[in-house]
Amino acid sequence: APARPPHRRAVSAARTLARAGMIVSGAFLVSRVLGWVRLVVIGNTLPATELDAFFAAFRLPDLMFQLVAAGALSSALIPIIATVMTADGEHRAWRVVSTVTNLMLVALAVLGIIVLVGADVIVPAYAGGFDPATMARTIELTRVMVLSPILLALGAVATSVLNARGRFAAAAVAPSVYNLAIIGAAFALTPSMGAIGLAIGVVVGSLGHVLVQ
Repeated sequence: APARPPHRRAVSAARTLARAGMIVSGAFLVSRVLGWVRLVVIGNTLPATELDAFFAAFRLPDLMFQLVAAGALSSALIPIIATVMTADGEHRAWRVVSTVTNLMLVALAVLGIIVLVGADVIVPAYAGGFDPATMARTIELTRVMVLSPILLALGAVATSVLNARGRFAAAAVAPSVYNLAIIGAAFALTPSMGAIGLAIGVVVGSLGHVLVQ
């Protein structure tokens, strides 16, 4: 079949880029709305002490993710993967992704073990002022949610790989899956399990963030 003229290829590329932009923008808006709904639902399903314990416990896993695999790493991976794929082929690009992922997982595993073992000391150091029962709950919730930054980091790598390959839909939907899992856990689990059910929702949402991609 004859090759398409350059101007037709340019029009096709522009349409593809426009569709991708619409998908990402729409998914970003939905994710923002769901993030707001998530906060409202959490605030209305947990009593004040459980709510304080949950938000305090959430801070440490979130810090782990921010230190190791936040936006800077993801943003840097996209041009690196795209460049290596173009210059050296897909096999070499996957080697780069594998190396980065393994190093990231090792770092997060070490931090996770430190948090699991040392939560009794670490959590009171930054969450002072709680009564003993609330502090114990915060430590318990921290240990439950320590898996979430590892899963979210894998999701961040998956997002970078998909975006580098020009595939945006699944990566754009992933944050909404995360929010929906937490909202679902707030309704389904917190009535019987309290904040522990919500922490489980965070871990399930993090897993969904990976699997949908």
